Amino acid sequence: SNTVYTLVQDFIIPWTSRTGRGYALARNAESPLEVNVMVSHAWAENAEDFLEALVRSTGPGDVMFVCALSLYQAADEYG
Repeated sequence: SNTVYTLVQDFIIPWTSRTGRGYALARNAESPLEVNVMVSHAWAENAEDFLEALVRSTGPGDVMFVCALSLYQAADEYG
């Protein structure tokens, strides 16, 4: 199914594996941003619904901390 868990397993981990960086930092490595919104999620929730809710609930100046995207998810020696 299309859960946050499968999003992380199928995309986030392959994109960030062996970097030691979460997806958010990998995307903003040249100029890290300061977070102003903490977002909680459930691993089993629908990933598309979750991401659409983020878009509806935040503005262009918001910088979010979402653990699935901000923390290094690959369980390897680089993290």
